[in-house]
Amino acid sequence: MNIVECRGVFLKIPRNYSFSFSNSPYYAHKYFKAVDIYPPLGDKTIASPFNGKLVYYRELHGEHICGFKTGEYYIRILHLKPYMDLGEEVGVGEVLGELMDSPTFCPWTDHHIHVEIRDKPEFLRARGGLELDLAIDLIELVRNSVSKVAKLNKNNYVESKIILVNKNRYILVKPRKTCLGLTPIAIEVDGVKGFLEGGIPYYGYGGIIVSSTDTSHSIKGETIYLYGEPIGYIDYTRRSYLHIQLYKDIVFYTREIPLKGIGLYLNNPYIKLVPRKWSNNCLKEGDVLVLSLISLKTLGKSINNSY
Repeated sequence: MNIVECRGVFLKIPRNYSFSFSNSPYYAHKYFKAVDIYPPLGDKTIASPFNGKLVYYRELHGEHICGFKTGEYYIRILHLKPYMDLGEEVGVGEVLGELMDSPTFCPWTDHHIHVEIRDKPEFLRARGGLELDLAIDLIELVRNSVSKVAKLNKNNYVESKIILVNKNRYILVKPRKTCLGLTPIAIEVDGVKGFLEGGIPYYGYGGIIVSSTDTSHSIKGETIYLYGEPIGYIDYTRRSYLHIQLYKDIVFYTREIPLKGIGLYLNNPYIKLVPRKWSNNCLKEGDVLVLSLISLKTLGKSINNSY
């Protein structure tokens, strides 16, 4: 499945891989210039999403940095130890290398590769990636999934079953009723439907992938609601991608356990719950829970209106 295109360069992943544009605190993700690609949970190797030749590799302060040449452009990869030597080529779907831990990872971060497309062979600079576009394959998948969302109740994503408890890291849950879309949470803003993704609210921003390739500039500034609560607003659009600036005063919790937030990944049916603390956390795999959201802004208004 093609997920990204940029100046004739395509990134293609297996159907069982997940990916994210917004689930990261770093510059390139905030400005839609990078994508993180995740193999199935537990896999330590990853398939190449491109055709290219390895032209750079360095381990620096615990971070693994790779540079590939593809046509007239370059691809910067982080968190990977390549299986090929300098000058050797790799094709789409071939094993790219071993996934490595990074000093930039948060405790809840799973193994993945960070991918940027560049027009210069600059692999150490944090900036320099080109803006990405969603591939037609991905937009079509969103369009097909959105048609199913309209048939579901908007509250279908609250009740979930615990699939995995990764102690001191995160809890993975699957909604009891899912929209069979790119993520388990569908969003509608100004009549446009799409799928929410990102680390919400702990990274400060997120994204909505929509099926329309002509998102109007008038949608900028629109408030985004989740479970009836305002969580942020659209601060810019990139064709089928709506970037959300998140409010800092939203709190997720379950069974009175406050969460740091939730993680949503594209092409992934699960929601990642990140507890603030693990003490007194008695949740276990197989439990059914209700995920709730409080906006302190809304809560403050209701308290003021009661006096």
